[in-house]
Amino acid sequence: LPVGEYDVTLYGTSVRKNTLDKETLPIFPTHVSDGHPTLGGTLIVSQVPLLMGGSASRGASVPVAYVKISNPGTKAAAITGFRLSENGTVSEKDAVIGFSTSDDKGASRTTTYTTFQSGYALVPLTATIEPGTFRIFTIKALLSSSGTFYGKKLQIDVAGIGSTADVKGTLPLKGTTFNFVY
Repeated sequence: LPVGEYDVTLYGTSVRKNTLDKETLPIFPTHVSDGHPTLGGTLIVSQVPLLMGGSASRGASVPVAYVKISNPGTKAAAITGFRLSENGTVSEKDAVIGFSTSDDKGASRTTTYTTFQSGYALVPLTATIEPGTFRIFTIKALLSSSGTFYGKKLQIDVAGIGSTADVKGTLPLKGTTFNFVY
């Protein structure tokens, strides 16, 4: 499939073709071409432990991870996004309605209304890390403005990095914990 997001509907095998589930399927790029830097190389992923967590309120955007990605190599390396996992006590499918990401250079930003599927969410973000440099990415969860989640915990970890480079580092990167106050 071409890169993008697709609405997918899963039907049952009965004659009535009942709808079993509807979800969004993100397809990440597997390579970068058309004038972009050569792919490959090595990226080192680490956590920036600056977040404290706290309280999560209705409709908020809460920072769940700071991720440092370094390129110690001699050629540029590309990333295509982040794979996140939810390990708290909240029903993440209802509480989290999407994600936003940005980097410390202001060059790479995305907002997506991708939700968790089987405990994981794929958040697309296309960025190139030049040789000998690093970037720090902020990942925020966009919370629902409806529902009741009082007393539940939101704990999102970075489970993986989409890249054609060799990714090194200890994954998952533990995210912060937010307590719902609504």
